[in-house]
Amino acid sequence: MASAIQSGLLNEREYEALVKALSSTAKGRAFLNEHVERARPEETQKLLDAVRQIEASLSVLREQLVPGRIAAELQRIASDLQRSGEDAALRTRAIADLRSLADDLSAMTP
Repeated sequence: MASAIQSGLLNEREYEALVKALSSTAKGRAFLNEHVERARPEETQKLLDAVRQIEASLSVLREQLVPGRIAAELQRIASDLQRSGEDAALRTRAIADLRSLADDLSAMTP
């Protein structure tokens, strides 16, 4: 029902009216209880899927931000800065890479 409200099929007042109408009879209450029981596993599965996606994202971050990789990135950026000389584009890219690496590291610290 929440997705129906969000998609514009029902407004809050219509939703409340339907719940009130269904709740006023024994069959309506039985329907609402059955609906909750049937919907719960689907909602739980959606939550589990979301948690798995978060875990996968964190795993990728952990793989990317290991000390050896960070050191290699810093060496590459330092090299780019040394070679940049008069090349403003290379220097700008190296600075952007440093900022991006710093942002990634900041996101990992508690």
